[in-house]
Parts: sequence; C-alpha cells; structure tokens
Amino acid sequence: GSYCAKGAAAPLPCEKGTFSTATDLTAASECTAADPGYFAVTGSTQQTPCAKGLYTDEAKQGECTPCVPGTSSKRGSDACEACGAGLYAANAGQGQCIPCPNPLSSGRGDVTCSFCMEGYYLLESADPDDVFRFPTKHCKACPPNANCATNTTLEILGVRHGFWRASLHTTEIHECDASDHCSGSGGVTDASRRRLAASDGAGPGCDLGHTGPLCEWCVSDEQYFSRAERGCVDCPTRGRFGILAAVVFALAGTAFLVYRTLARIEAWGRFGDRATHWLNLIEARVGVQPKFKLLISFYQVAATLGPV
Repeated sequence: GSYCAKGAAAPLPCEKGTFSTATDLTAASECTAADPGYFAVTGSTQQTPCAKGLYTDEAKQGECTPCVPGTSSKRGSDACEACGAGLYAANAGQGQCIPCPNPLSSGRGDVTCSFCMEGYYLLESADPDDVFRFPTKHCKACPPNANCATNTTLEILGVRHGFWRASLHTTEIHECDASDHCSGSGGVTDASRRRLAASDGAGPGCDLGHTGPLCEWCVSDEQYFSRAERGCVDCPTRGRFGILAAVVFALAGTAFLVYRTLARIEAWGRFGDRATHWLNLIEARVGVQPKFKLLISFYQVAATLGPV
C-alpha cells in the first residue's frame, strides 16, 4: 500500500483510488488503479468492491457514488439499473427495488407507486403520495365487461366491443342487444373515435354514423335505426311515397265508383233490383265505406310523413 521514492526518509502511501501489495515500488505511478465498481482509499493494499446501492463508473476512484432514487445496484457495480415495472426505489443508495403494494404498480425507474395494477382502475385523480398511502381507497376492481390494463383510470376504462356506457364517469356498462355498432373503447382506437364524435361522425362508443344510448340513434337526418338490420338504414325516398299514394288513390277511386253506382242502379227496374241486392250484399260483407275512409286516412298520414 506504499512506495519508496528516491531520497525519501520513509515509505509514502499509494494515493486515493490506487493500491499495491508490492514492496519495491519507487513511485506513485507504480500503484495499481482501482477498477470501475471498486474503490481504494489512501494506502490501500487492495481494491474494495462498492456495496449494494453504490457504484463507480470510472477507474481510480477513492469512493463509490450512491444510486439515485428509482435505481439500485448490486455489490461491485459500475452502474445502477432502473427499477422495473411494478417496483420502486424511493431513496438514494438502495441495494434493491421494492415491489409495489397491492393493488398498485409503477413504471420503469419510478420512485413511488402511483397508479393501479392490471385488473384495477383509478377511481379519481389524486396526489401520488396519497394513492401510495391508501391504495385500496383509490384503486377499485375492474367492473364486468370492462378492460383494465395497468395505469387505467375511470375516464379511460376499456369497454368491450358490443357494450356501451353513458359517460366517461360511470362504471355501469350495458350490453347492446339491438345494435351491432357499439364499438367499445380503449387505447388509440378510442382516441380516434373521440375525434369522430367531435366532428359529428359518431357518438362516444359507437361506430361511424351511430350515436345515442346503446348506439341506437343515427347521426344523419336521412337515416333511421332499424332493429331488423341492427343499425342505421336510409329512410324511404319521396318517390316511394308517391307510388304508394297513387295505389291508394286508385283503390279509393274504385271504391267510390262502386259506392256511387249503388244509388243509380235502382232506376234499372227489375234487373236493377237484383243488381242492387248483390251490390248491397257485397258492400255489407266487404264494408266498402269504412275501408274507403281508412284508405283516405292512410294516404293523409303517408303524405305528411317526412324522413324519420
């Protein structure tokens, strides 16, 4: 741990960061430099490995440096490693990272556990220290039909395809029994869907063109929701209403002519009496006058109908 310089009256110790076991050294430069991960105090006969939580990243060091919070190191390390997900190191110089308390988790290199692990969601925004101290108060079990990845909050709660929830602040999730256009939510696709919703292209949690509760409303005024088709379909055109009106008018005209003929046929004598009898019988069985009124009423309703 020393050397004898020329003309020196006594041995001189090796400098800090170096060591030696030899006895015939004549200069400080002949002492051996400590390796990275090790240190040597003045006059050392051997290098010493850094303790857990400490490191040296260069040679010829007289002391080791503590790892910063969020990292740890093994004995004799030349660098500190960041804590992995689900682990944390709150203090400097930690020899190992500590697992997060249930049901919390953390990101790589974190100094605390401030969000919920997979299968849980954060009920509301809170101070990280408060979340760490009272984890079960802030992290709740994922509700049925939802997806809760690590670091899920109530606002970004994942909803499975075919299910719908009314807002970002509720855990009540409903199955879409009548609609095939409940897209669910979560991740990048949910962000894209929110952009569509902002441009009136779709409602939250719904496919393009659909909105409202359980995605059973249509964005376009020219469509209506069909339970048979389980989605939005185009409204009937006015041309179809015109054809329907023509058919109604034709039936109504025919019924009106038959009804008017009954009054005139009485003047035809005996033949007229027989014809009147048969027409009255037909009219009694068929009910021409009520059906005529129904046809007129139906036409009035159909004529006033606009797009649904």
